[in-house]
Amino acid sequence: EHAETNARISKTLGSQRQYPLRFMPHHNSEFYEFTHNHPRCHFCRSLARPAILMFDDLNWVDNDAQEQRWHIWNESLISLCEDRAEASDEDYGKERLKICILEVGCGDRVRTCRMQSEDMLETLTERGGDVTLIRVNPDFPLADDPENSKSVISIMSRGLEAIREIDVVFRRLSKKGPCSS
Repeated sequence: EHAETNARISKTLGSQRQYPLRFMPHHNSEFYEFTHNHPRCHFCRSLARPAILMFDDLNWVDNDAQEQRWHIWNESLISLCEDRAEASDEDYGKERLKICILEVGCGDRVRTCRMQSEDMLETLTERGGDVTLIRVNPDFPLADDPENSKSVISIMSRGLEAIREIDVVFRRLSKKGPCSS
């Protein structure tokens, strides 16, 4: 069977970053909610470290269960694309599985997330999915691989601003119903 895959907070006591949240904005009215909404260690109440591998991070601990959940989800999505692509007309009318990958704020310096997004776009498309990558970035919103350009919607904006605008449009479209244009 599979190893435990339930999400949980690992030990945080004594495993803080040397400079926790050092680049976060200081308190002011614009960022008030953000500065008061960080996870804390259940034991010592200090700020919990983000589960993100950073440069020179000597305290990083891999989370095997989290990686396994990622692989299970990834393989499940690929299988859904293949199943839908192979389905008969009476099942889905040969409609491919529609997938949207939303990538927010992945820059050009460390390209890991950008590469992951475009790799997923390519893999899921090859397996029969109808995939769109929405890339939100004020500086680098375009597809890295020109062959992916037709499947990338570029939004040249900052993340929160774009998410709020997408939400407004989505709510407006949801009120119209599925048959409206």
